[in-house]
This record gives sequence, structure tokens and C-alpha cells, in this order.
Amino acid sequence: MGTDASRVQMVSGLSGRAQCWVESLILALGGPSAIWVVSKVISLSFRAVVHGSPEQRFLAWLSGGVIVEWLFVIGLWFALQSRGLSFRDLGVWGLGTWPAWVVALLLAALSVGSNLRFLPRMHMPISYAFLPH
Repeated sequence: MGTDASRVQMVSGLSGRAQCWVESLILALGGPSAIWVVSKVISLSFRAVVHGSPEQRFLAWLSGGVIVEWLFVIGLWFALQSRGLSFRDLGVWGLGTWPAWVVALLLAALSVGSNLRFLPRMHMPISYAFLPH
């Protein structure tokens, strides 16, 4: 079940440390650049991104990152397949464990909560919205 060091194949002629730095730079600069490019393509393709409601603009802005994230997962799958590995070799198997789900859901809630500031404000505070009149 474990990954043997002999199964890891060097993609280029770089040393292990240099390859690690190159891959880190690609991820650090490539991810945000890809999100920017996809967001620009979406904004040029759909009129609602520029002239739509705040909700439509927010959804279009959010979709760039989601698309790039899934393209990254697909690219990782192809890279692993070319090396004869799978997600299981990275430690991803089944549906995960309950502590992992708790952490993932807490981080997702934090991310969604921080993005709520971009949505339009309600006319009355939430604390008063649910009180009987």
C-alpha cells in the first residue's frame, strides 16, 4: 500500500531539490495566473459578468477559481497516471475519515463566510429579521 522510493520517476533531469522548487513555483504562480486567465475568458464570454446583478457577477467571479481547481485535479490525475501512480498512492482513498471531513467542512464554512461580505446587504439586520413583529 505504501509508495516505494523506487517507483518515483524523475520527469526531468533536475535534481530532487531543484525539481521541488520548479514545481512549487509553477503552483505558486501558475494557479493565480490560471484563475486570472479563466476569469477574463468568462468575463469576455458572458455579458452578465459585466452588466448583471451583484449576485450574477459574484457567481461569475467565483466560477473562475472553481474551474481552475477542477482543471488542476484533472491535470494531477493525468500526471499521476503517466507516472504509474494513483490518488491512492498520495493517501487519498474512499471518502476519507470523519476528522478530515470535519476539518474540510470547517474550512469550507470559513471560506464561504468570508465571501459573504461581497453579497448585497439586507435592509434589516439578521438578528431582527427572525423576531416576531
